[in-house]
Amino acid sequence: MKTRTTITLTAAALLAGTAAAGFLFPYRVEHRATATATADQAWKVIADLPGHSTWNPHTVELSGTPEVGETLLNRTRSSGTEFTFRPVVLVADPARELRWRGTTGIRGVADGEHYFRIEPGPTADTVTVVQGEEFRGATVPLLRPFLDLEEEFATSTDALATAITAHAGG
Repeated sequence: MKTRTTITLTAAALLAGTAAAGFLFPYRVEHRATATATADQAWKVIADLPGHSTWNPHTVELSGTPEVGETLLNRTRSSGTEFTFRPVVLVADPARELRWRGTTGIRGVADGEHYFRIEPGPTADTVTVVQGEEFRGATVPLLRPFLDLEEEFATSTDALATAITAHAGG
């Protein structure tokens, strides 16, 4: 009986430690690219949510209003699998940042906070667009092997910079 109690307590401690690690050590991915445009021109492309599917190879559908508190519909494709989320917009600061948080249904299990930032570029006629996501939650350490998104974010952020430059007429 003592062995069963020890095993149960050990398993509970491991699960609690794994869950805590998902909050204390989130998984982050971020990529930057330069576009020849103004911040306002970059914002127009980022805030055109239905237009994301035209330049982002991983976006199947993105709809809604980019305003704080609004719920979006986000259908994405990652490694051949399609996911649907209904994230809530946290930040919508024109010409600066768009940020939303999606969940797997229950907050704290596996939450993703996705963002686009517009920063000054290396020259006066450019901007740097930053796209990233931070995953937090009790199951993130267990899901981490499946969250290898570096290449996907690099591809989509480079495509975003190309779309912004094209929109700006560059």
